Parts: sequence; C-alpha cells; structure tokens
Amino acid sequence: MNSQNIFDRQLLQQNHKRYQRVVADYNFLYTEIANIILENIELQNRAFDAVFEINKITNFFQENLQYKLFESCSFEMICDEENINFPMQKYDLIISNSDMHFINNVPQFLAKIKSALKPGGLFIASFYGDENLPELHKAIYQAENEIYGGISLRMPPTIDIKSSAQLLAQVGFKNPVADLEKIKIDYENPLKLLRDIKFSGQGNVMNQRSRKFFSKKLLQKLLEKYENFYDLKTQSYPATFSVITISGTFN
Repeated sequence: MNSQNIFDRQLLQQNHKRYQRVVADYNFLYTEIANIILENIELQNRAFDAVFEINKITNFFQENLQYKLFESCSFEMICDEENINFPMQKYDLIISNSDMHFINNVPQFLAKIKSALKPGGLFIASFYGDENLPELHKAIYQAENEIYGGISLRMPPTIDIKSSAQLLAQVGFKNPVADLEKIKIDYENPLKLLRDIKFSGQGNVMNQRSRKFFSKKLLQKLLEKYENFYDLKTQSYPATFSVITISGTFN
C-alpha cells in the first residue's frame, strides 16, 4: 500500500450518505471552524465574484459571503479528489472545510485547485492536523494494548502545520499561510464524543484500518482509560481538536 492510498474513499462516501440526515446534529465543529475560515476570508478585504465550496454541509458560506456565483459539491455526494474536474481559471475563491484530512493525494488535489483559480484567486481550507484528539488517541492505545497485547490502526495519520504550508508552496501557491488552533470541547460523557465522530462522518476509513470488532469489552476499557482525563474543575471530559487552516493565492 503506497502513501497515496491511505483512505478508503468509497467507505467515506458511504458513511456520508448514511449519516447525511443527522449530520447537522453532530457536526457542530463544521460551523465553528467555518467561522475561523470566514474570519480569514474577511481579512482579505476584497470581493469574490465566483466561489466554490468543496463538500458543502450547510449554507454557512453561501449565507455569509457576498458573491455573484456560488457553486459547490454536496456532503452526501462527496467530491472525490481523484476525479473532480474543475473548469480552468473559473473561481476567485475555493473553500474546503473539515475535508482535506481524508484526501489521499494532497499535492494532486492542490494542483487541481490551483488550476481552477483565476489569477489572484484564493484557496482556503481547514482540516484536522497532528495531535488531534490526544486524549482519545491515548485512551484507545492503552485499551487495545491491555486487551489485545498490541495496537492497531484506528486513528488516521495527519499533516502537521509546517508540512501543510510547504505543500501549498510546492504546487505553486503564493503567500502560503498555515495556522493552528486548538478547540477544546468539554463532554459530559466520552460516549458523546464517539457518537459525534461517527455521525459527523469522521470515523475510521483507512484502508489498513483494524478489522478487529470494536467489542463491548474494548469500549468499556476505552471509557475506563478516558476517566484519567476527567476534569474536576469543569466536571467534564475534555476532547482537544487540532484544526489547521491554510491559505494561498494563485498569481
């Protein structure tokens, strides 16, 4: 298996279709991260005539941006980065929110984005970066190690902030910028975190994912390990999301 075939895009699409009716109830981070993207767009202090949003989940950007043309591909019909065909130099803003961390061939994807931008056009994206959900990662690691005597692939690989800016520069984007923001959510119960991950379409879709059944015993052990992160002050269980926002222009 090569490094450009990490994720099962067909399974990802199936998950998105399966949960499309409930995603708005669970993918609250989409809107929170969308606000971060919007702030970055507003800092550009410019008008965008033609906008494209990749894998639109809500109408957030459509309702909060001024434009003459707004096009998108939808959440339930997820855009496959290997097959999406953008018109040449049509858009002056392309947005990808909470999506790029599931892309196999990122340089190829970015090259397609660049070719679809008009001169001076802006690409801005957010995705979950390295050190995402460290509490869950550690709890799963400890639980599996105790039950199975080893660990398996349940948490996807991620891109760090330095590499993300370098990727933009390598395909020819100018003024590449990458920012990292940690968003801590306090949960009453870790089970709610697991449900949010599943029903927002952010579950494990790695081709080499563990085929071991997520048994009741493993779940109970995971919850037991997560108890170590209980915050007495907030009386809750923290979950720390690592969100990277990148932007670059085509000149």
